[in-house]
Amino acid sequence: MAGAGRLFGIPLRGTHSHAFVSSYMSLDEIIDKSLRSADGSSSCEDFVSLVQTWLSKIQWSSSLRGIFGETNQSELAAFTSYALAFPISFLALVDTYD
Repeated sequence: MAGAGRLFGIPLRGTHSHAFVSSYMSLDEIIDKSLRSADGSSSCEDFVSLVQTWLSKIQWSSSLRGIFGETNQSELAAFTSYALAFPISFLALVDTYD
C-alpha cells in the first residue's frame, strides 16, 4: 500500500502494516536518510542519525528510568523509514505490553 501511494501519488492515511514493520531488521537498511521540510526550505541530511541520537538521550534519561532500554531496532527502522517516505502524513501507532 505504501509503495503504491508513493508511486502513484495516492494520499495515504493511517498506520503502516505489520508486514512493513516485519520487513526491516535494522536502521542500516535505510538507504535514503534525508528528510526535507514540507515547504522544502530546509532538510535533515541524516535523519537516521538524528533518530539514534534522540533514542540514546531518552534511554539514559533519569526521568524515564530506562524504559526505552530495550527498543526493538527492527521496529525503529520501520518507523523511521515510514517517516522518511511519508513525512507529511506520518502517523505512528505504538503498541506496548507489560
